[in-house]
Amino acid sequence: ECSQGHTAEGQLSHPMGWDLAVYRCWREYFITKMVSWQTKRPTVFKELLKRLDIDDEAPDVSPQFKAVLQKEFYFSAYLALCVGSGVTDSIQIHPLTWFMVLVVFGFFCHNELVCDDPSRVVDAGLHRLRHRMLDRDVGHRPAQAPPRGTCHSLR
Repeated sequence: ECSQGHTAEGQLSHPMGWDLAVYRCWREYFITKMVSWQTKRPTVFKELLKRLDIDDEAPDVSPQFKAVLQKEFYFSAYLALCVGSGVTDSIQIHPLTWFMVLVVFGFFCHNELVCDDPSRVVDAGLHRLRHRMLDRDVGHRPAQAPPRGTCHSLR
């Protein structure tokens, strides 16, 4: 329940009641947090007072500030800007990241092109794995070289 008496349970009869009550609670919470900036973030609070043409020396600064926010502040527009900013941040990818992705793809493509037969890459890997397992079971005997025509990077 919010301090203004908006309860989500009391709003269920209206189709948008629940969502509206939750929205109002979050809006009120946000405005209350902004009013607390008077002590927690005084320089930001004074800058906001200047922009809203409120005298920062007045005795009733907090109620004036809260009243202006409740009248003029569009919480939904603020939320939309935050979501838009977050989506933009997630889409913009640093050029170094693109470079590394291209390097990794280039490495895999190079391995495919160097091989005579790409299916032999798997054969060579299984060949090495089999010899490693035999070395472990029988003792340390030297492993045989992979068959000719396999990738150079697997030798």
